[in-house]
Amino acid sequence: MGDFNQVMKASDKASEACSNLLGAEALQDCINQCALTEIRAQGAHYTWFNNREPGRRTWERLDRTFATPAWLRRFEEAIVTNLPV
Repeated sequence: MGDFNQVMKASDKASEACSNLLGAEALQDCINQCALTEIRAQGAHYTWFNNREPGRRTWERLDRTFATPAWLRRFEEAIVTNLPV
């Protein structure tokens, strides 16, 4: 597991102020080069909120869990549960 603090695609970010996705392509390239697959997730889609005033709020899905194909074969029923922000 890792903590990348990076959205991967536009649907991972809802913002009243900024829709910038800098770094998303680099993260996807890293995941691809490492041959990782995302573990299925349930629960809250957005896992981070900036807690700012109206008009400057942002919600993002930053928390994801990845594994190798071998790990997924061994733990094929694994599911990540995202708790509310």
